[in-house]
Amino acid sequence: MLTIVIPAWNRQATLRRTLDSVAAQTLRPLKVVLVDNASRDATRAIMDQWKAEVDAPDFQVTVVHEPHLGASAARNCGLHMVDTPYVMFFDSDDEMLPDHSRQMLDTLLAHPEADIAGRAVTLSLLSGKTRTGRFTTRTPMFNHLFHGILSTQRYIARTELISRVGEWHLKSLSWDDWELGVRLLLANPVIVETPGEPGVIVHSQARSITGTAFSHSPRKWEDTISIIRENLTAAGRTDLLPWVHTRAMVLAAKYYREGAYSEARRLRKATLALGKAPLRLRLLYLQHRLMGRGTALAARMLFPRTPRV
Repeated sequence: MLTIVIPAWNRQATLRRTLDSVAAQTLRPLKVVLVDNASRDATRAIMDQWKAEVDAPDFQVTVVHEPHLGASAARNCGLHMVDTPYVMFFDSDDEMLPDHSRQMLDTLLAHPEADIAGRAVTLSLLSGKTRTGRFTTRTPMFNHLFHGILSTQRYIARTELISRVGEWHLKSLSWDDWELGVRLLLANPVIVETPGEPGVIVHSQARSITGTAFSHSPRKWEDTISIIRENLTAAGRTDLLPWVHTRAMVLAAKYYREGAYSEARRLRKATLALGKAPLRLRLLYLQHRLMGRGTALAARMLFPRTPRV
């Protein structure tokens, strides 16, 4: 019923922890597709060794190689190997609690009309602190745009739905799960929440397929924002663009907070040229530049006419 797709790029230090947490899942039968994304370390060897240890009739493991670098390319490669009704994408440095897959699938099976099941996750930050990454079925588009409720580790979905909306966007080199989540929500899926405590620990990493420092590779993040704008416009949902413009202003503020002042000014100017409410966008930029948080609430207050969908 369920396949877990795990792409990995140079993840020899963390991959075994992730894989062992998958092997400990109480759900059976279960399928796993591991995608080596052109790694230059021992990642592929770890995958092959793990498959040799755990592969069984009720726990089938497939290892494939994707030569084109990028999380989207790797995830699509894995998706093409999926032959189960439901799919879960998972990252190669995170952990599942033993009942996570079973509880998520049980939620969908208890709601045959549902397309997506999600739940909150525990975020283990680089600072050593933890916080909860939220999930909610309320106003999903707003909460995804500002809180990433459809980030990779928070949901499972019908395999057909992922394919129908166009799979992972190959030109989205960062925030690819954010971009896919918008397209999933534009398809008006039925979403349900798995009850209980978080079933996943997301470990923040300084080095990943997509990267983490915003101002080091600004075009990656901005390209994804542009793709989302294009998708919303094509779907006739221009009413949602103020929220996307706000996210662009937040990104500009992050550039500023990282000391990339010229990049901040460039993106701020370009976003103001697109928005119909420049004063409100300026206020949101300033708010995030000074505070670094709270912008989602401010956006709901400053753009109250935007549909809460």
